[in-house]
Amino acid sequence: TTAPSSPSAALSSTVIFGGPEKAQAAPSVEQPVKMLLEDDRARAVLEAHLPGFADNAGMAATMGMSLAQMAVFAPDQITPDRLAAITADFAALGG
Repeated sequence: TTAPSSPSAALSSTVIFGGPEKAQAAPSVEQPVKMLLEDDRARAVLEAHLPGFADNAGMAATMGMSLAQMAVFAPDQITPDRLAAITADFAALGG
C-alpha cells in the first residue's frame, strides 16, 4: 500500500466523522408553531386535527408562540381535547 499524501488524508481514511445518525425528536405542543410547521410529520398531525391551520393568513403573528400558548387565545379551535390528541399523536411519532 502507498502512504497517504498528508496526515489529514490518513485520518479521513481511517475515521468516520459525524457518528451515527441521530433520531429526530418527537414534536411537542410546547415548541414554537414555526418549528412544528417546518417538520413534515408535525405539520401532518396539525392538519389532521386542525384543518387549514398551517395556511391560516393570521399565522405569521403567532409563529413564535407554542401551540399550548395559542390554545389560550383560541380555546374554541384548540380545545383541551384536541390539544391532548395532538400531544398523543406527536408522542407516537417517537424520538
